[in-house]
Parts: sequence; C-alpha cells; structure tokens
Amino acid sequence: MSNEELNKENEMLEALMKSALDNSAQAFSVMIKKKIDHHFHLERFDTATDLEDILAIYHEGQYTVLETKMLGDLRGVCYLMMEKTTSSQIAELTIPEFLKGKADAGMADAMLLELDNVLSAATITVFSNAMKKSTYGGVPGMKNLALNDLNTLLNKEYEKYRKGESPSPGLVVYAEYSVEGVTGLPGYVWVFNGDFCDVAVNQSILVV
Repeated sequence: MSNEELNKENEMLEALMKSALDNSAQAFSVMIKKKIDHHFHLERFDTATDLEDILAIYHEGQYTVLETKMLGDLRGVCYLMMEKTTSSQIAELTIPEFLKGKADAGMADAMLLELDNVLSAATITVFSNAMKKSTYGGVPGMKNLALNDLNTLLNKEYEKYRKGESPSPGLVVYAEYSVEGVTGLPGYVWVFNGDFCDVAVNQSILVV
C-alpha cells in the first residue's frame, strides 16, 4: 500500500471514529450529567511495540482498566483507563443521588462497569450502523494494573488483533475525555485488525 493510499484510508477511518467517539462522549455526558469534551488520534501500526508511544503521557501509578471485546461480524477490543483518583471521582458521579454517601466499593465498581458498557455500546452502534454489520460488545471486565502491566496488556492485545486475514495494517485509536470537575483524563483505547479497516473503508456509509 502506498503512502497516498494509506493516508486516504486514514482520513476515512478518522471520519468513522469521530462519529463513534462523538456518540460515546454524548452517552458519557448523559450518564454523569456533566459536560464532556474529547479528542482522539489514530495510528496504523505494523508492530505492537509502537503502542508504547500511547502510554508515554501516563505517569507511574495504579490504573483502573475496563475492557470490552467487540464481537460478531467485526472484531476489536477497547480499554477505558483511569488513574485511581480519577476512577473514584467518575464512580461517584455515576452513583444515583439517593445512594450518595451510602455506596460501597462494590457499587462503585459496578457503576464503572456500567459506564464502560454504555460507552462501548454507543461506539459499537455507530460501527454497526455505518458498516451494515452485526456486531456487539461482550461483557465488560475490570482490572487494577500498574502502568507497566497496562503497557504489557495493550501490547498483547494488539499482537492478537493485528493478525487478521487482511494484509492491511491494524488500527489503534486513542481518545481522552475531559470531564467537568474531574481531575485527570480518562483514556479510551480501541484496537482493531486490518480486517476491520478494510470493511470500514469499503463499506461504511460515513466514509464516502
């Protein structure tokens, strides 16, 4: 694939991801009743080691990591990543008003899992509608990881998803949400293989 062809594909993929992430930010805002801003960038990677660049902005520490796999006709995986202080503040915003001050750690974790479910569903819905494919999110999972372990996790997942049937390079999308009144920026990483990119470029109604 020439650089010109790759750049054209990336423009198409960026249009699709913008629509999907706009929808996720809106869903995020509705759930926590706060203003949400976001920005993102995408990269086409041939090697998993390039993922280290994404985490270069993060500090050493403990992170709450929520994972959802995209299943069905399209495959990918996403990670919602927050420093522990940020995840505690976000969890507090998701808890219903009548339970404020009464919620325990188990409820806070449950609300974060629900948030991840809402964000992934909002994103995947755009993919499914735009690409005319049947796809959906799996059951979300949660982990508490140090930065080095988070780096290792992302590299393993990218190594897995980049091995599609298509010779096209895989795609990594990194977004950050800015939440009113919350310190820290929740990060959102999506990893797709080349098969996803081929369908997005060739069939998406958003990237003509």
